[in-house]
Amino acid sequence: MADSPCFTVPAATMQFGRDRTDTPPSRIVLTLPIVADGSSIEWTDATWNPTTGCDRTSPGCDHCYALTLSKRLKAMGLAKYQRDGSSKSSGPGFGLTLHEHALGIPLKWRAPRRVFVNSMSDLFHDEVPLSFIREVFAVMQQTPQHRYQLLTKRSRRFGQAG
Repeated sequence: MADSPCFTVPAATMQFGRDRTDTPPSRIVLTLPIVADGSSIEWTDATWNPTTGCDRTSPGCDHCYALTLSKRLKAMGLAKYQRDGSSKSSGPGFGLTLHEHALGIPLKWRAPRRVFVNSMSDLFHDEVPLSFIREVFAVMQQTPQHRYQLLTKRSRRFGQAG
């Protein structure tokens, strides 16, 4: 699955991983990994989304691919995209959501990768607790074999996380 950010201000670079969920035996559900290993984005190898969802911060967000994609992923029944955001600033399946279970994914990857962190969100969104941001950075520090790529429109919070 190709992921593209709605964020345009580059921040720092670091690392990532993969996760799978069990499918209930009573139904068939299309499941996509929390991480796309083998991304079609030419400047990265994989994506890691410890958070999903966002809110528009500028006119640059008007054509956000992630907003459009999350509406589709919600309709497909993917659990990570069931929380709706505000109709004024976000949309269906794009409510900001923390995925603590995804934090350990990069720890499972041994081979070096260029990892796009939060291709479906902004790690520095105002509603992401600084403690959670620090947990994401701690995982990146524990996996120096990877190079992490972060993009944000909220660089002010990037400085607060340190």
